[in-house]
Amino acid sequence: MNKGVIAAFVLIAIAITAGLFYKRPAQTLQLYTWDTYEAPELFAAFEKKTGIKVVATLFYSNDDLEAKLKAGGQYDLVTPSGNYISRLVAASLLQPLPEQLKAHGAALSRNVQKPAYDPEYKWSLPLFYGTTGIAVNTGLTNEKITSWEQILRRPAGEKESVGMLGEESSTLMAIASIAAGTKNCDPLPAIHTRLETILNAQKPFVKTYKAEGYFEHLAANDVTFQMAWSGDAYIARQKNPKIEYVYPREGVELWLDTLAIPASSRNLKAVIAFVDFVMEPAVMAKYTVVSGNIPSVERARGFLPQEFRDAPEFNIPLTTKTFVSEACSPAVVEAYNRIAASVATK
Repeated sequence: MNKGVIAAFVLIAIAITAGLFYKRPAQTLQLYTWDTYEAPELFAAFEKKTGIKVVATLFYSNDDLEAKLKAGGQYDLVTPSGNYISRLVAASLLQPLPEQLKAHGAALSRNVQKPAYDPEYKWSLPLFYGTTGIAVNTGLTNEKITSWEQILRRPAGEKESVGMLGEESSTLMAIASIAAGTKNCDPLPAIHTRLETILNAQKPFVKTYKAEGYFEHLAANDVTFQMAWSGDAYIARQKNPKIEYVYPREGVELWLDTLAIPASSRNLKAVIAFVDFVMEPAVMAKYTVVSGNIPSVERARGFLPQEFRDAPEFNIPLTTKTFVSEACSPAVVEAYNRIAASVATK
C-alpha cells in the first residue's frame, strides 16, 4: 500500500480515537445564590442533561448581593428576594426576563402568582417562599416562646442568648416593625427612633447578628433563640431535633426569593435552560428539600416526601398573621441601613 495512503489512514484513526476520548469542555452558568440554595447533585443532573456546568457562588444577605452587582460582579443568574427587585431595577442591575421564562408564571402557586413588586414577571420569577420567625433550642431552655417581645426584651442580667439577622437590614427592621405593631417601611423619623430604641435595648442579650452560617450555630447549641428564616430552621432541625420553629403571635414576615438575570449576563441560552430545568415540578421538589423552603411551583408539592410536607416550617398556621416583605423607599432604606449598622455591631 502506498505510504501516503497508510499515513492518511493512521491520521484518520488517531482522529477517531481522540474523538472517542475527548470530552468537549462544558459550558458554564455562573449562579450567585443563597448559601442554602447550593445543590450539587441537582446541578450535576442539569450538567448531565444539558452539558452546562453550574458554578455556584454563595451570598448570605440581599445586601451582599446588591453590593456585589454594583461592584461589577459577573454572574448569569441570581436569586434576590422579591422586596429587592425594585431596588435592583432602579439601579439598572437587572435585565428583563425572556418571554419563554415568563410563561412559567402560569404554573406558580396562588400564594406567589403576580407578586406586587413584579406582577407581570418582567424582571423576576418566584423560586421559593417562606417566613421569618423564631427558632428555639428547646434543649437549652424550658421557656415557652410565643412572641417577638420575649426575645427582644430578655430578663436583666441574662447572658447573651439571642441570634439576630443583623446583616440583612430589611429583614431586621421588618421584624422590629412587626414586634412594635408599626407598619414596615414607615417614613416617619419618630417610628425609626422607636425601632432603634427597641433594638438597642435588646443588644446586651444578642450573641450574634450574623446571617452567614447562623443556622449552623443554632444547630450546634451556640444560641438559644434565633431570628430565623423558615427554611434555615428546617435545615437546623435536621441536625438538631431540639430546634423548634415558632410563629410569634405578633406575626411573621412572609418573604419570596426569585430568579433574576443581571444586566451584565450574556449567557441567556444557559439561563433559559437552567430555569426551565428547575421549574419542572419533580426537579423543583428535589430543590425544595435541599433549601428547606416552600416551592413556588404548585405541582412540585405532589413530589415532596411526606416528612417535608408535614414539617412545621413548611406549614404556616391559619391563625398566623403574615406581613409580606416589601420594598421601602430610598429614604427609608437609608434610615434602616443606618440603624442596622449602628445596632448590629458587637
